[in-house]
Order: sequence, then structure tokens, then C-alpha cells
Amino acid sequence: MPHISLFVRCMLVSLLIGGLGTTPASAQAFIFRTGVGTVHPQDLPPPWGAVLELYYYPAPHWGLGSDVGFWWQVETRCEWIPSASRPFCEDVRFQDVTVSLNFVVEATVHRGVRLFAGSGFGSHALEAQSDSLRFGFGDSRIGGSEIRIGFQAFAGVDLPISKRWGFFLLGRYDGVADVAQWKAYGGLRLRFHGGPGRGPRGPLPPPEPEP
Repeated sequence: MPHISLFVRCMLVSLLIGGLGTTPASAQAFIFRTGVGTVHPQDLPPPWGAVLELYYYPAPHWGLGSDVGFWWQVETRCEWIPSASRPFCEDVRFQDVTVSLNFVVEATVHRGVRLFAGSGFGSHALEAQSDSLRFGFGDSRIGGSEIRIGFQAFAGVDLPISKRWGFFLLGRYDGVADVAQWKAYGGLRLRFHGGPGRGPRGPLPPPEPEP
């Protein structure tokens, strides 16, 4: 399906961006999260959504990364047609694929439980599809597809269950024109340490004596 294909492509681009950058001599950690939850878009019933995140932490308490989010909802929209003296109604499919870049800070509060918060900017691939393309997001009377830029702020808690694995809960607000969104996600977290990076090499062996 087209929206699934777009979601997969955006996920791969987002994970690549999240892992790019200069690797310091002693990389700290990468954190990968995947979860599902509920989304509350402006003027729409709350659908279910999904999110994938990848963060790189060059220091223990802050990191940079990206995420991909996706949700869709079908709603019946109606408009009164004066010439026909009756309403015109049809099902409209609303969806949003979000790719975001974020800055995050976090702190350990008790026995490995970590609180985190951050913000950033993202692009929203919005789509309002119907047979007539008569209905769009918000008060728009034009459907179809478009890209809008927004900002987001989020906070959450990380609950470890082992050295690498854990659960997370996340609340987030996306500010985007006509489609402001509150989101609540929960899911699985994986923490893995990066390699040694491109730090100084060890001492070279002494040269062999000439015969």
C-alpha cells in the first residue's frame, strides 16, 4: 500500500540521519525505540499511531537523533449543497507521516530509571484522500497531499529491565498548522554502545633492525 511504502522509506532515511555525524573517540551509546500509542489530531477523532526513534549520545546526559511517526484515520465529512438542498457526505482518509530531528537531555533518578525531554523540528507528509478531494485538514476545502513543517516537544521515562533492554513511556506535542497533535506512546527500548570511534591509535611496534 502507498502509505506503508512511504512510511518504510521515511523510516530508513530517518534512521540513517540519526546515525550520521562525526564519531568521537569514545562514543557513548545509541538508543533505539519503537512503540505504539494514541494520537489526538486537531478536529479529528483520536487514531492509533506508531513511532520509531534512533538517538546517538556523545555524552551521558544529552543526545541527537531522529524519529519517524505514522497515523491514519477515516472520517465521514459532510457539506451542505444549497443547489441540491441536501448534504453531500463522503469518507475521507486522513494520514500523517512525520520525520523529525531532535535534541534530547536525560537524567537518572532512581535505580536506572531515566527521565528524558527534548524538542526539535519535523516535516509532516499530510494526506486527505477522498473521491472528490473536497475536504482537507482543518477548515481547508481542498484535499490531497502536502508537506508542512512543524516543531515538537516531548518528555518521557525509561524503565530498564536489563543492561540493554527496557520499556519507555512518551508524551509529545506536535505544532503544525491546522493539525496540532498530542501523542502518547509506549514501547520497547534498546541501548547499545558505539565502537571506539576514530581516536588515537595504539603505539606502533618498533622497526625491525636492518641486517
